[in-house]
Amino acid sequence: MKSAPCQRQTRLPRPLALGLVLTASLWGCDDASDVRGPTARYDAAVHLDGSTLDAGRPDLNTVADAAPDGSDAAPTDADTTDLETPDAEGSDAEVSDAAPPDLGPPPEAPLGLNDVSILLPGVGEPPDYRSLPPVNGPGRGGPLLPRSVFDKLPPLAPDPMGGGVHYAGLRVVGIRFDGCFRGHLDDACQPQIRLVAQPLNRDGGLLDAAIHLFYPVNETTFRSLVNALRRLRALATDTDVDAPLSAHPTLSAEGLDGPYGTALLDLVLSEAGAARLRRVTFMTREPVRPDRWVFGGLEVLAPLNTPPETENIRIAEIDEIRQSVTLNPPTPPDYRYIVSPTGTVHGDPSPLFTAPLAAAATPEARAAALETLHTVENPRLVAVDEAQCVVCHLSRFARTETERLYGALDTPSRYTEPAANLTLTDETLHQPRSLRAFGWFEGHPSISPRAVHETAEALLHIEATWPAR
Repeated sequence: MKSAPCQRQTRLPRPLALGLVLTASLWGCDDASDVRGPTARYDAAVHLDGSTLDAGRPDLNTVADAAPDGSDAAPTDADTTDLETPDAEGSDAEVSDAAPPDLGPPPEAPLGLNDVSILLPGVGEPPDYRSLPPVNGPGRGGPLLPRSVFDKLPPLAPDPMGGGVHYAGLRVVGIRFDGCFRGHLDDACQPQIRLVAQPLNRDGGLLDAAIHLFYPVNETTFRSLVNALRRLRALATDTDVDAPLSAHPTLSAEGLDGPYGTALLDLVLSEAGAARLRRVTFMTREPVRPDRWVFGGLEVLAPLNTPPETENIRIAEIDEIRQSVTLNPPTPPDYRYIVSPTGTVHGDPSPLFTAPLAAAATPEARAAALETLHTVENPRLVAVDEAQCVVCHLSRFARTETERLYGALDTPSRYTEPAANLTLTDETLHQPRSLRAFGWFEGHPSISPRAVHETAEALLHIEATWPAR
């Protein structure tokens, strides 16, 4: 595959009208004529208050994700330097949770769905994603994902070069700013930044697997992040505030090294990092036929310990640490999902998980199963830790395919919000092999209804709690 042109990103610390201060050379290229992915040169980085970010971080110049001869070999761990902070004591006490300073009133800029959830695009056609931020790049208190935590995850996907998916090859594809994350509906709000990452393949595309990284922050810090997002609106000139959730229009037009992309990544990296990492969830793509995926996750109790202290997340409704789904055959009209193990706390959606059962079901049975899927897609009715992983990911295809064939139903549990544009822009909705919730599948944006609805809820909470002054 021919590499996309490299756009060297030299970032010198400089104040903007945004009130942000940018980092220096966080992501760069080894050669101006060719993409080698982020070399993650870390010259200096400062927080919004001007203080140095992780001044003791090691030099990351050895990080590379392509062969030096220009071949498309997949990244290997031998090419990378472990990024764990050597003197970490298992505590993030050294990393201040103080909020960035109040930089004055933000512009009277309402936010849109694409300001709250940001899907990062690749470069060129077919897309090359090597220039997206790597998870071993620098963040607050260390890399976005410490190698020691990554090593506790199962292999994410088959690697065409063998040996599993490598740490250096994971790229951040999605960002969420959520001021009210709740594992259960009766939990208190927890402001946080969340990142989605997918592994690269040997050609600079993305493999069919993902991890989800959770970074809690305090409410004061999140309020300052919201103010910064309002200032960023001045740079998002290609993004309509009323647009549906999609690959970010401004980033698609300008790339990550444009004014908006530069400031956005600096904002994220100033607050998300190893010291704040508290949860990692994953979707693996198993190297078997027929198609098979496995879901699970870890609570990260002490990310800087050696080894880090973690515990397995027990999945809602089934009380197990892993849940799998197998698809055979993989193409409509005769798709068949097999879920193991299964739960039915919110109802039984299984009649819609296979084409023969959906066709044979009575209208009443289909309506009951659709009601279940609408319930799971509705964040006002079911919180993240109250639903099975697999059902959330299968709902995108099973529900939309059922409604396409047999008609949509306005069930009582269907999520609605007049203030948000809930139009689905997912280009893979009718592809049963795409289980992505917020990411990329074979070069196409994959955005589930649940992701749209969660984004709408996050936006409503931000505008109600921290409105523009």
